[in-house]
Amino acid sequence: MTPVARSLAAPARRIPRLIRSGGIPLTDQAAISFSNFTTSVIVARSVDVQGFGVFTLALTLLFAANALQGSLVTGPLAVLIAGRDPEGRRRYITSIAGIQVVLIAVLAGLPLLVAAFADAETARVAVAVAVVALGWQTQEFARRVLYVEDRFAGALANDLLSYGGQVVACLALAAAGALTTVTALEAIGLTSLLAGFLGLWAVRHSLGGRPSTTDVGLTLRHGVWLAAGEVAQFATARLPAFLLAALVAVTASGVLGAALIVLNPLNVVLFSMWTVLPMRLARVRAEQGEEAASRLLRRIHILTTPPVIAFCIAAAIMGEFLLDLLYENRYLGYGWVVALIALFSILRFHSGLVMAGLWSKRLSRSIFIGQMVGAIVAVGAGVALVASLGLAGAVLAMIAATATSTIVWWLLYLRGGVHGEAMLATVETGPAAVSPA
Repeated sequence: MTPVARSLAAPARRIPRLIRSGGIPLTDQAAISFSNFTTSVIVARSVDVQGFGVFTLALTLLFAANALQGSLVTGPLAVLIAGRDPEGRRRYITSIAGIQVVLIAVLAGLPLLVAAFADAETARVAVAVAVVALGWQTQEFARRVLYVEDRFAGALANDLLSYGGQVVACLALAAAGALTTVTALEAIGLTSLLAGFLGLWAVRHSLGGRPSTTDVGLTLRHGVWLAAGEVAQFATARLPAFLLAALVAVTASGVLGAALIVLNPLNVVLFSMWTVLPMRLARVRAEQGEEAASRLLRRIHILTTPPVIAFCIAAAIMGEFLLDLLYENRYLGYGWVVALIALFSILRFHSGLVMAGLWSKRLSRSIFIGQMVGAIVAVGAGVALVASLGLAGAVLAMIAATATSTIVWWLLYLRGGVHGEAMLATVETGPAAVSPA
């Protein structure tokens, strides 16, 4: 090979294997994001702004429930399974499945409890939320098991059934004139539940191990920090929608939800990274050491940041056009909201990368600290900003809280976590963690 050819080939060799081999995970997340995007647009075009506001608030709660699942089940699954032998992997997956069952019972049971004491209209929405919680939790658990088994094609097929199915169902309901907030949620829940049951069947061989209390304890020891952090994260990114509904109007929450959808394509990068990156970083750290893992994170950051910023700038410039394209004339005049959310999305992307780095090092307490500081900013500034500036105040509160969390996380990542936590993470990567009794 000539010197010129070698110089051209070198950058390709430096591209992280995560990106070069990540075609199916990226396609998978693209399918999920496109399906959620399409579903939301169908609903937004079929119901009034008030109805879409209710839909936005319901999905906000459901995304928060998924975040708890990520803290207590799927997040630990991606990282704490690294370095185990096949039998240890089966034992761990079986153990964590018990936590998942309890979580499903709680998350599906709470909206049913609300339905028992609410008025008829609220009860219908609450029951539909319970159906989605059951479906999403079941399907996501099976999907993540497929991922840790490197069965990416199986995960893609399952997601196409779940998320593609919800698009087809909502289109059919819209064509029949029967698409409402409730029927849209029911369509999402039932298609996810079907895919979830099929996914569980596909991973049944991984659920036959003997549960380990050691594995459960290890998971919860980290998960409790992550879950507490997700409660704080809810205040950072989700509370503004509810503040708008309470202090301004439910329709304002609908506008916020419609503007957020414009940036939805960015989720292809965000969620594919959050799904795969902690797992890959943990493996690299276990096999090659801390420096190799840090180098991989830096390279991914350098490669992904420019296109993300370019996309957000383009969305900010064309915000009014995109709103008109997606929703006709229902949300005209809110292009400035899209521009603010574009800035929020850039910060959110960077926060996701550093949080993935922290979690790959099992620094769950550091993640909690960053989320708690962000939540304090969100609550402290959110009420005042929403009360005084309305919709603009809600997005500004999201930006301020996310920026604060990101700064805290970078400082903690560079320091190796809060005092004593890095040592705990190192101890847990030893033989006891790899093959617990």
